Amino acid sequence: MSVDKLPVFEDFPAGKDQTRLVSWIKSKIFRPISRRVNFLLSLVNSGFVEIPADDVIPGANGNWRWRHDDTDLVLQRKVAGTWTDTGIKMFSTGNVRIGDVDGSTYLDVENDGDTFWVGAGSGLPYSHMYVDGTQPIRVAMTKDTPTEVKDDGTSSVDDGWLAGDLNLITFPTGGTEHHLTISKAGVYQISWNLSFKMVTGAANTQIHAGLAIDSTTFRRDKCEGHRTISNNTDTGNMSGSCMVDLPNGNEELSLWMENTTNNNDADISHGSLTIVMVGGT
Repeated sequence: MSVDKLPVFEDFPAGKDQTRLVSWIKSKIFRPISRRVNFLLSLVNSGFVEIPADDVIPGANGNWRWRHDDTDLVLQRKVAGTWTDTGIKMFSTGNVRIGDVDGSTYLDVENDGDTFWVGAGSGLPYSHMYVDGTQPIRVAMTKDTPTEVKDDGTSSVDDGWLAGDLNLITFPTGGTEHHLTISKAGVYQISWNLSFKMVTGAANTQIHAGLAIDSTTFRRDKCEGHRTISNNTDTGNMSGSCMVDLPNGNEELSLWMENTTNNNDADISHGSLTIVMVGGT
């Protein structure tokens, strides 16, 4: 069953009959009644509830409507003559789905406040890079000088790091594989660890390490670790975690090391850097 909708308004013929009284009737009586009648007819016509703006005819481009999908509702918008799903679906259970609502990649917000991402590449930005021990990294160090953790060309192919899981964060190729580049500004949870030993022996070598931003900012207020390496057969481990605000949305994150005792280099056998966006900037 389908019933033709009323126009939002219909002008009277021009001339002496077009009086202020007619204009008042049009704006104060006919237009409000036609909107309400059209809303009721939307309930009749194929199970759609259309929401036109003031002074816009039903079915016009830019209008919104709810589409019944069994017992659920899908929000649509008229674009270039076609009603198009907008990516918002309300379930009869009270849950809301955002994204590819009838596909495989979306966000579910349940009526108890829980949220779930479904599908590869969904969710907030996250990434991971690591050193797996198959190609150790040799870091050339000068006393009291922070140095990025990347191979000096002695031990490893390229810079020695490998890409882990990546979502909205990139890992470079072509010989500079030692950092992660974000694409969204925000606050990020950072965690890292390094297992290493000194290349040459020196008793009680003091080593510091932490987070580097854009290869130039070596964070000492957050994420720094420190340990003493007794000799060149001692394999030590350091780790750190923090949250950092990255406001530009294109920062490069890597790790740095510093030898505060001598000029001895370090060999990294295992390591990782994991970053996850947790909020806005």
